[in-house]
Amino acid sequence: MGAVDPGEITARLLDLRSGGEDARERLFASVYDQLKSLARRQLLLGGRTPTLGATALVHEAYLRLVDQTRVDWNDRAHFFAVASRAMRHIAIDQARRRAAAKRDGGARVPLDPSHAVEGTQVVDVLAVHLALEQLASVSPRLVQVVEMLFFAGLSVDEAAEALSASPSTVKRDWRNAVDLLREAGRTGEIESFLTEHRDRQIASAHTDERMVSKTERLLALHLVKSGRYADAEAYFALAEGRLRRTVPAGNWEIGRLLSERGACRTELASYPEAERLLLDGYDILTKDRAMKDAAALTRERLAKLYEAWGRPADAARWRSQP
Repeated sequence: MGAVDPGEITARLLDLRSGGEDARERLFASVYDQLKSLARRQLLLGGRTPTLGATALVHEAYLRLVDQTRVDWNDRAHFFAVASRAMRHIAIDQARRRAAAKRDGGARVPLDPSHAVEGTQVVDVLAVHLALEQLASVSPRLVQVVEMLFFAGLSVDEAAEALSASPSTVKRDWRNAVDLLREAGRTGEIESFLTEHRDRQIASAHTDERMVSKTERLLALHLVKSGRYADAEAYFALAEGRLRRTVPAGNWEIGRLLSERGACRTELASYPEAERLLLDGYDILTKDRAMKDAAALTRERLAKLYEAWGRPADAARWRSQP
């Protein structure tokens, strides 16, 4: 595929200002071809040496393909939205080619589109793609958030700009998307999905510790549902450490996390530590009226702890509290 004149891509971006799905599809076709070409070039140049990942690839494409003197922030947002969709399709195409080359049909590949980074977390890209197809029927917007944060590696702020939304809305959409994908029953894929996203967050030049903590909490809760309590505890511990570095000591998020971690510790029969975590969490949650339900759940977790610990009187005492 020959190089596309930056003027052509820019013109197609400008066409979007007047609306029209045809203009969007023409832009997508050109951006897809050029991103695929860049990914192939990076693989050829990089060999077994780490090269550009998805995030850098999208940004390089923007600088190469768009005339910066003719566009504004809204055009840039349109480009990132289309490029994120293209990155998803590039990953899917590569996964399908690899699956076709294997008799077992396996399609677990590095998410990096150039496939040149050693040690990259592998995911079942096709399974995630199928889950996203299901998610599209529920909320196309959530699919866009996943494409931007997961496949294109955009930051929360960049995704917010592309979606004309606030960063807090994008963060909430990300959590909702993960919850819905989990409900699709793709247990192994969700774990890889979250682990890959966490790795990207940590590797970012501007790591958001609070957001990493949220991802680690989601991983821990997912592992609890799978009965992998020791693995969940490890992520709970990481999440708590990061959260304590970014929010005040009495923040409700810490209280909720302590309660969840205490319940996990109960399953591990680590009763004294579970008691400490649950009591500390309860103390924080009861000071915030908005966390009334979370406090009630913590009381029930304390009751279950004391039942498992062989202390029925304490269990009854906690259940009797209003």
